[in-house]
Amino acid sequence: MSIATFAQLKSAVANWLNRSNLVDRIPEFITMATARIHYGSMEPPFQSDPLRIRAMESSVSATISTQRIQLPTGYLQQRRLYLASDPVRQLEYVTPENFWATWISTQTGAPKQFTIEGEELVIGPSPDGSYTGKLLYYKAFTAFSDETDYNWLLLNAPNAYLHGALIEAHRFTRNDAAAQSAHAAFVGVINALNSADKADRYATPWIARSDTGNP
Repeated sequence: MSIATFAQLKSAVANWLNRSNLVDRIPEFITMATARIHYGSMEPPFQSDPLRIRAMESSVSATISTQRIQLPTGYLQQRRLYLASDPVRQLEYVTPENFWATWISTQTGAPKQFTIEGEELVIGPSPDGSYTGKLLYYKAFTAFSDETDYNWLLLNAPNAYLHGALIEAHRFTRNDAAAQSAHAAFVGVINALNSADKADRYATPWIARSDTGNP
């Protein structure tokens, strides 16, 4: 069967589990798998890296006229922040400790650096006017709600959700061997997606060569 909607994903998890007494809990397992996809896990022996690929990139414009700006919904991780000025000016990210060591005063001016605290971008120095900022960031995939819901990851790598949900299901039933098997499959999917994305970003441009043996 295809796995292209939330309903089909739940059916696939149920088929792999082959246990009717767990059907009502499958949405919970998918929710926990989604968190594992977005944030990774450091819990032994089920460690995994978070998924970070181009399909998760999103951009938003923001008016920068105060020192603090609310992060967008679904924010996971920043890639860059720049001012849409002439010329374009990229802001430098610094840790909160370094940020406040520099910008704890009431100094104002054109933004140069930023940090993240809680659910806010913090700009330094405090803007002396109104600027247009462009934030490129990794955004969480849209959560499933209706039976017909889907997102990019479900359409292109449904096994990430499937094996992620199976990890949680087998842990729930205390089937360690099955959980470890599902975890191995899940990590393989996430690592492959991350690796393919990095290879595409940094690949050497393709160059046509003749068949004469000469470079």
